This record gives sequence, structure tokens and C-alpha cells, in this order.
Amino acid sequence: MDSNRLEERIPHPSEDPISLSVLYAEDDENDATLMQIGFKTAGLPNSLKIARNGQEAIDYLAGTGCYANRIEYPLPCLVLLDLGMPVCDGFQVLMWIREQLRFRNLPVVVFTASDNEACKDKSVIFGATEYITKPRNPTGLDGLLREMSRRWLISGSPMPVAGDGEKASVSGIGAESQTQGPAEPLRRRIS
Repeated sequence: MDSNRLEERIPHPSEDPISLSVLYAEDDENDATLMQIGFKTAGLPNSLKIARNGQEAIDYLAGTGCYANRIEYPLPCLVLLDLGMPVCDGFQVLMWIREQLRFRNLPVVVFTASDNEACKDKSVIFGATEYITKPRNPTGLDGLLREMSRRWLISGSPMPVAGDGEKASVSGIGAESQTQGPAEPLRRRIS
């Protein structure tokens, strides 16, 4: 072995780059397919990555198991989160995300069929950035995605990630969200 050769450097997880992809945690195949079609129809440049249950969403974000390759599974700039998922529900995923220092400024939009006020309140308490009730038809999805893109999706520069002990800037996400991070979630809903 050549002693002058440097060992391969393995990056610390906090050094993973944030991409322009969106992670959609959704167990319903039809809803996932509609979202994929919606992204294309709305002309969104962001790639959509699907996690089929809550544990897959956590594994994806943590970069563990089959999601360890950050080229293939880059960190998202936005998480869309269904609440009613198997293995680990959306509330558990949301709590896990907010417990991670590096994701404290990651926008997490609860995107669910439930219009229940208790679910909305619980989502806000657990740190959701926004709560959106899924539209009942594809036409509603197109308008919603265009509005969501305008407000949440970053086109040009990745969202900064907070390292250990440092505070991340939230510029580039949207004017109204620059002063309100996950600690002060928005209670708005797009209809």
C-alpha cells in the first residue's frame, strides 16, 4: 500500500448538498402518479422523488440503506408529506425531521386528504411549514402546484443547511417565509 496515498474522504452528512428535488412521502400509488403527472403538466423543473411510507421518507432524508447514494437520491429542497402512511405515519416523519438540526429550515408541507382541524393543528405544533388539503381533481392540482412552485420551490440556488451549532439562512425560499421558519410555521392553506 502506498503510504503517500490519501484515504478516500467520506463526507459528513451535514455536507450533503441540497438539490432542487422534492421528496413526496405518499403511500397511495394513484396519488403519487397524479403528482408526477402534475409536476410535468405544470412544467416544474424539480425532480420528484417518491417515498412509499414514512420509514422510507426518513431513510431517504437520513441517506441510509438504499438511499445512501446522494447523486441518485439528493437531499430535497421541499418535502411534501401525507399523514396517513403505513410503517411510520406523517406525524412521526414530521417529528423526526424537526428533531434533526440540519433539517430545521427544510420546508415541510403536509399534503393530505384530511381537512380535519385537529390534524391541521397537530401538524402546525409538530413543525409543518404549511398544511394543504389535496385537491379533488387534476385541474385543482395544476393550479396548486404552480402556486406551490412560486412560494416554495427554489430555482437557482440550494437552500443552505445548518451545520452543528450554526444557524442557516432561509433566503431564496420566499419573502413571507424568510421571517418564519419551522419554529413559527405558517397556518395558511392554499385552496
